[in-house]
Amino acid sequence: MMKVLKWLAGALLALLLLGALVLGAWVLSNIRDAEPPHWPQELVAGPNRLVEADNLHHALLAPKALARSINLRVCEPDCSTAWRRELPAWRSQPGAGEFFAACEALAQRPRLQYEEPLPARLTPTSELPPYQRLVACSNHLLLQAFEQAGEGGAALPWLAQSDRLMRAVQQGARTLIGQMIAAALAGNQLLVLREIGQQRPDLGPELAIFARAPAEDWRAGTLRWIGAEAEFGRNVIEDLARGLCAETELMPRSRWDRLTCPFQELALQPNYAQQLSIAQWSRLRALAKQHPLENLPAAVRSAAPVETGWTWFHTIPNVLSAVAQPAWSGYFERTADLLLSSQATALWLQAQGQPAASRVSWARAQLQGELARRLTITPEGEWSLQTWRSQGVKDMPVHWPATRS
Repeated sequence: MMKVLKWLAGALLALLLLGALVLGAWVLSNIRDAEPPHWPQELVAGPNRLVEADNLHHALLAPKALARSINLRVCEPDCSTAWRRELPAWRSQPGAGEFFAACEALAQRPRLQYEEPLPARLTPTSELPPYQRLVACSNHLLLQAFEQAGEGGAALPWLAQSDRLMRAVQQGARTLIGQMIAAALAGNQLLVLREIGQQRPDLGPELAIFARAPAEDWRAGTLRWIGAEAEFGRNVIEDLARGLCAETELMPRSRWDRLTCPFQELALQPNYAQQLSIAQWSRLRALAKQHPLENLPAAVRSAAPVETGWTWFHTIPNVLSAVAQPAWSGYFERTADLLLSSQATALWLQAQGQPAASRVSWARAQLQGELARRLTITPEGEWSLQTWRSQGVKDMPVHWPATRS
């Protein structure tokens, strides 16, 4: 019995020794960081260029923000009824009249310019612009168009104003959040266009003008947010590396923390982490420049690095990079869905100008590219879009009803 216990103790000691040797070898393999990389100029957000007096962002700060919002997306299956039910409470809230008047005055400016204001250095503690004011102003203009859809062409001037606002925001948004706000404004506009198109199929060809989303504008926006996100990630890595061993009166460190923080800092390897970040964002940027945004998600997936499991060298930076990568695909999918929904909505509105008997065949003949693969038009004239994202998409039209006219 004693021999067995001695053998087990020896085996356990050997395993512990082996584990210590492996851990020591891993530590020695991960204490040497790479050389500081040269950060590409295209992977930065850049300075603010638009003066405050010309920036729509600063003008919208003047009126008091609305306490209550209205969500145009939660409206299926009958958006018109849902919006009319919510409108009275939204329009009658305190300060609504002042805000809507300021919004209308801004939307009529001869030159409508917007630039997302950013701090000199983007960090997790940076204050973000109040995007909800942009959304509220856009929703007001869209709902004005919706309410006046039955009065001849009275809806068209309101749609023109909301369209100018949306495009100004899209062309001036520089961060991922800013571009997703622009995508939300564009999606809301498409939802309203679909509802007006059902009420007024005779206006279909005129409404189609406001459904088009210039692919190059969205490509430029994608390249801008890639640069801003890359710079943000670089700053996070730098701050994390500097803060591992930092000690203040509010954040005193224990003896164990003081002992281990130099090793944590070495294991983080900020220079190598920045090299990985440059490679990742440069790859995504090149893909966004080369491929149509409508099928960019497929290009990103096919070009993704092959997972090789645990990496012995530079372990922590590689693990952090692998964890972050899947998050970006969803944003490319949303942009691709928006462009496809925009193309489908514009085509559906244009089809209203065709004779009812030939409407389906005419629309099918116009389909091409990714839209042809994803849009289904039934013989009865109902349209359905297969999105890149999973089912349940509500932030833009993915179904269009048959119209009789």
